[in-house]
Amino acid sequence: MVKRNNLDQDKLVREDFGIRIKEELTLVDARYHDSGREANVHPHVGQWNMIDKKMVNGGTVQFWTCLNFSYKLRNVETATTICNELVNMCVSKGMQFSANSLLPIRSANPSQIEEALIGVHDQSMARLASMGQNGKQLQLLIIILPDQSGSYGKVKGIYLVGGRNNVLSDAIQRRIPLVSDLPTIIFGADVTHPQPGEYSGPSIAAVVASVDWPEITKYSGLVSAQHHREEIIQDLYRTTVDPQRGVIYRGMIR
Repeated sequence: MVKRNNLDQDKLVREDFGIRIKEELTLVDARYHDSGREANVHPHVGQWNMIDKKMVNGGTVQFWTCLNFSYKLRNVETATTICNELVNMCVSKGMQFSANSLLPIRSANPSQIEEALIGVHDQSMARLASMGQNGKQLQLLIIILPDQSGSYGKVKGIYLVGGRNNVLSDAIQRRIPLVSDLPTIIFGADVTHPQPGEYSGPSIAAVVASVDWPEITKYSGLVSAQHHREEIIQDLYRTTVDPQRGVIYRGMIR
């Protein structure tokens, strides 16, 4: 722009303001700053900010892709930009995140969600097999939801990539009463409902449990679809009686 507008030869710039403008960019000495300077944070009303912080044990995402169902973002470049920003953010927080997707980022018809998801699964498995990665699977599927409501329950899922975002200082130092004294499992359960105005989509129940005592920070989870806006987890714990096998324990907690 400087060269095209010939600003250095402009009479107003040179004579009236006494400014010389070079066409070359200015070189500035830079200093490196580690982006994970703060090791501890004190949550406020159950919230904390990840600015200037890194995960304790960043997870690894090697195989991922993106599926876009939004008509407003049909441009593949827009979806690619969103994914690139997500990748960069994860890397800055201490994760190991492959910059290249396993499958090309693509758009799909929002009226064929199930077919598109099955297609991504089949193509990713075939791609991994061709790479000699038998037994591996797609770790993360980024989904840009359709513009219309009604698709939330069809695409919601949990993807585990390992690692830990943070740990409790008191847990590491064994200072949590009762929990730090004996091997303990912490359970959590919740039900997420469709957005207002969606009258037929299922509610999604989830149960998590800690797996890394004494830190009690890493959790495994299970999800289950249930009746629309049903608040009680229907598949939490149940038993059936089989004439041959006797009592069979089923449900999310066994």
